[in-house]
Amino acid sequence: MFANCFWLGMVGFVLWVVPLGFFLEGKSMTEIQSQVVQLRVTLISCDWQQETSELSMSARIIQFKEFGIKDSERLVERLRAVFPIQNLESFGYGELTPGNLPNEVWMKDGIMTQVFIRPEEAQYSDMVEVRITFDDIRTGDSYVEQLPLTGGEGAIVLFQRGNSQKVLALLLSLIPEASKAERYHLEYKTDRFTIFSRDRSWVESNDQQEQVIFHQAKVVIPVQGEGDFILEAEEIIYSKGASELIGCKAVLFDSSNDRVVEGEKIKLTFADGSIRYEIVGG
Repeated sequence: MFANCFWLGMVGFVLWVVPLGFFLEGKSMTEIQSQVVQLRVTLISCDWQQETSELSMSARIIQFKEFGIKDSERLVERLRAVFPIQNLESFGYGELTPGNLPNEVWMKDGIMTQVFIRPEEAQYSDMVEVRITFDDIRTGDSYVEQLPLTGGEGAIVLFQRGNSQKVLALLLSLIPEASKAERYHLEYKTDRFTIFSRDRSWVESNDQQEQVIFHQAKVVIPVQGEGDFILEAEEIIYSKGASELIGCKAVLFDSSNDRVVEGEKIKLTFADGSIRYEIVGG
């Protein structure tokens, strides 16, 4: 069991400290449950390692398919192994159902990306047709990729604007049987936790700031020997330098999904392999 400790002060009181697992690589997002889905999509921004002089002068789409890969983490490993890329940054996530219109829209590096599944094929076969569009906001050009996927099959699709080092990578995997999961528009990873947000207004410029704000967010925090603790909040404020989170109108759950604490503001700090939380501001 974890030792409780109390501290009275101007900002509030510390409730307890628990040891923290330091890296979330390999953690699947399928444990975030609530809605029936069929296609899992993870979006990553990265840099092409070739010199600018070696780049194609025209925009291009690159496709790479894998069989038997159902989770995004293994697809990330394959992405690193197959393509000359570096500086990977995950900026979007979705679990999509068939429909006549794109299920989700993501914006990154001046490219609007849309993904949807053709509904007629999804209804009658275990193979579905996935349609992806990349719209270059600067030039007005649109690029389309269509590919078939079957249950348990994964694919990587890269888009590179002409003569640019920046590349957008989409990791796609079709879930063979209906499962349940919440839909988030953003996945933001650090070495201590992962933030999932439904905030459609989040833009890449926020990532250059010392303090990053997410709305309608959930933070998954691996705790060594205990599983994942989860902080849910209307707003999450992440201070990079201080390595702390503040959840506004927040609830902290332990690995058994029991409420640990609830308050208008909950602050989480991380040091010496531990997580400390306190209610702040009254």
